[in-house]
Amino acid sequence: MSENLAYITTSEEAEQLQIIRQRRIKKIPTELRKKKIVVTDKLNWLTKFLFLLKNDAQFFRSVVQFSFILLCVWIGVEFFYFMQWGLSNGAMQFVSRPSGAEGFLPISALISFKYWIQTGIINEIHPSGLFIFIAIIVVSFFSKKAFCSWMCPIGTISESLWLLGKKKFQKNLKLPRWLDYPLRSLKYILLYFFVSSVLGIDISTLAGFIYSPYNKVADIKMYQFFANISSFAFWTIIVLVVFSVAIKNFWCRFLCPY
Repeated sequence: MSENLAYITTSEEAEQLQIIRQRRIKKIPTELRKKKIVVTDKLNWLTKFLFLLKNDAQFFRSVVQFSFILLCVWIGVEFFYFMQWGLSNGAMQFVSRPSGAEGFLPISALISFKYWIQTGIINEIHPSGLFIFIAIIVVSFFSKKAFCSWMCPIGTISESLWLLGKKKFQKNLKLPRWLDYPLRSLKYILLYFFVSSVLGIDISTLAGFIYSPYNKVADIKMYQFFANISSFAFWTIIVLVVFSVAIKNFWCRFLCPY
């Protein structure tokens, strides 16, 4: 609120702001809102795009979010053709395994991270997953939830769903505090489970998992999970989508251990 009202200078406007704070009004009156950026139609599309990119922070954020969504789609397409080549026993044209797919293997990356910390060795099974994992940690350390709100494709989808729900039904469902706070603890329980499980593994066991046949094809198994999805998994995703439409940031708020 303070950023949006930084331009307030008169005593009358300051008094209005004080009244808002005292009454805890969540919506800022129109006259006190930050003015919306309007672009003239006389500019060509490229000039408009560059102008908004420079002057509209929300537009810039949306472009970054959309770019990462496109990147994930591109990785998915590459992995699809890699799988088609593999399933054809080499009859189709060769497509290399996209390294970006390893970013969707957080457990393998977490184990690789501990193995690297303890041994100084970067394993050659899923090295990109380790570096993506480290990059996420570094970005989050310096920029808080910037990864979640700017780069994470699941975060972008989650945000789009609750905005869709708000537009369709005029509001989102607000959970009572007695239910909201316990549900928030679920992601921390999941995080504790994964981290404590990995911390309790010795080096030889870590190496055994990293170089195991299962870990070598973990990204392939992930692809097969979605390509041949079970009815239970399908309806679980549908339920998550419905809750995400109804409740603001349902997945990120309650379930995501990242």
